[in-house]
Amino acid sequence: MKNTIVMAMVLLVLVSIAAAQATISQLNTDKSTYFQGENVASMATVANSGNASIYNATLSFAYFSPLGAMICYGEYYGLVLLPGTRTFDSTCQLGQGASLGYYYLNTTLYGPGKILDSRGAVFQVAQKEVVSGDVLNVFTNKASYRRKETVQTTAVIKNTGNVIYGGYVRFTYEMGGYAYKTEDKYFSSLGPGSVINATSAWLIPSNVRRGTYSVSAGLYANSTALDSGTASFSVR
Repeated sequence: MKNTIVMAMVLLVLVSIAAAQATISQLNTDKSTYFQGENVASMATVANSGNASIYNATLSFAYFSPLGAMICYGEYYGLVLLPGTRTFDSTCQLGQGASLGYYYLNTTLYGPGKILDSRGAVFQVAQKEVVSGDVLNVFTNKASYRRKETVQTTAVIKNTGNVIYGGYVRFTYEMGGYAYKTEDKYFSSLGPGSVINATSAWLIPSNVRRGTYSVSAGLYANSTALDSGTASFSVR
């Protein structure tokens, strides 16, 4: 009789242990790198490898910044974990001014009165690449020219983005919708905040009409138009 009771107690303990074998078997974010202002979507898979259900479990998601501050938190309360696997989703909205660097996501599975398992994942927040530029000024070396003189044009351009890029400035000399000359001046490795001058020259033909002409300077990064500016001059 005594041996029967002992065996029953051992069997009860083994069943309890088997019933509590719940783990976070997998934790993923939908991307490894995010930009400021994006949503982080994560998914945790919980596996109950025991032979009985676990009641009143809790699964938490905690997101931490590179400095260790918690930026998002969410929980699933009162879970009933049947034998097998189940997935849970979570999201965290990154602010437009979110710190750059590596973030940490921690998920913790709680059973009644104890921690059953915990798992972490790392993701990065990087600065979104912005390719932009301004034509700050366009000017000619004189306001008025005679035929057969040369117009010297300068375009002042600035990289207002946050990445280095190359491209060209397209100068177009025209009057009344007719383009007399188009010239592309190429540049490379223009860094963020950098300002450079692009120059062009047009030898005025001897047979052009007198009047007011314009020269436009269009800024392109590769083949994408970023900005443009215009200056005018006269031919007398």
